Amino acid sequence: MKFTINSEGEAILDYQCSSGKEIRQDARRYKRLSELELWVVSDLPLEPLYQLSNSKCRASLIYLGSGHATIEFPCALIHMTVTYDIVSREKNDDVTLVQLKPDKALIIYSDGTQEFNVEEERLTPLGPFRPFKKPRPLFTHGLKQTLPLTNSQF
Repeated sequence: MKFTINSEGEAILDYQCSSGKEIRQDARRYKRLSELELWVVSDLPLEPLYQLSNSKCRASLIYLGSGHATIEFPCALIHMTVTYDIVSREKNDDVTLVQLKPDKALIIYSDGTQEFNVEEERLTPLGPFRPFKKPRPLFTHGLKQTLPLTNSQF
């Protein structure tokens, strides 16, 4: 996955589909906190969204640090958070290309959570499935109430 940033606080997140097609999603820097940057990602039109994933996953928030990044993917049936190692950061003129390699994933289902290690394109469970004590509505667990963000603000 690539994250290309320009000097005006705008970026493009590039996904590589299993078919070989590349899908692009726009992002805008929302806030900078010391070495951590928070990016808000635009919604994808339906056609690229369906090409990207049968579960309709697309990034919504990106936390970009100096050595790691975290991307939140709200999907149709789950909520997934993936941490990435920053493999390289190349600056050319006013554009910075950040190469990301997935490291770990947390998937929140409607009835519990599961952590995974990411190796190549495989998810390996890091422990047992952790059910919620009481059933919770999907997407309420783990959302950050302090951020007044929606993709419609993009």
